[in-house]
Amino acid sequence: MATNEITVEYSRTLSDGQFGSEKLGFSMTLTSDPEYFADDNYAVVAQSLRLAVLTELAKSAAPRVAAIAKRELNPAPPPAPRLEPVPVGPDDDLEDLPYDVR
Repeated sequence: MATNEITVEYSRTLSDGQFGSEKLGFSMTLTSDPEYFADDNYAVVAQSLRLAVLTELAKSAAPRVAAIAKRELNPAPPPAPRLEPVPVGPDDDLEDLPYDVR
């Protein structure tokens, strides 16, 4: 029976803002039968390692390191799309335009 062995590693170094840094990394070696272990499973392991590293860094005694790790764990939502005004020409019928009456 053939087996696959792969090592998945994730490490992160964050600056404390005071000329120092904290580095943490985890790795996992997986051995499996290629018939039963899909490539997607490796991505799940990689994501799990990333989550574990950032969760531990979020507990740091250095406030800046903890804040950066927490921000990476909970990123801000993307900004709302910007609405542009619709150009109105002299031949446009303005009677049917929707108006917001509040």
